[in-house]
Amino acid sequence: MIHRNTGTTADPGGGTAGAEAWREAQGAASEIKQQAQRLADEARQRGAALFEGQRQAAAAELGGMVDALRRTAQNLGSEQRPAPAQWVGRAADSLDRIAGNLRQQDARALLGQVEDYARQHPGLFFGGSVAAGVLLARYLKATARASTPDAPDRPF
Repeated sequence: MIHRNTGTTADPGGGTAGAEAWREAQGAASEIKQQAQRLADEARQRGAALFEGQRQAAAAELGGMVDALRRTAQNLGSEQRPAPAQWVGRAADSLDRIAGNLRQQDARALLGQVEDYARQHPGLFFGGSVAAGVLLARYLKATARASTPDAPDRPF
């Protein structure tokens, strides 16, 4: 039967079938929500584990660069070129601090520091990002060529 005021249908059995369907729908929605939360937690954990591995690899790579820069500074110093030796030594010290931060801090702390720096120095952050992108592209291009020496050079 249809109610005249609301236009809805009434359950001849007193509304229990509609209430039961509503409870089932709520239960299904709750189950879907819980499953989505579990999947999100799992994805977050996997992402954190992946980031942790990449963070450690980046710190190790920076450590290698620091060693190379320090050797370069020593060579420049032994060649009686104190000013370039000092500049390269300072660059090595800066990279060493960055590598130490990567090794010691978690993802949230690092992201917070990057965000703060980007807010305080947007021009430098943007320029550094562009420079890092160019250097990364050159590195990837060089490693791709090194891994396939027989492949012809392709202009990228």
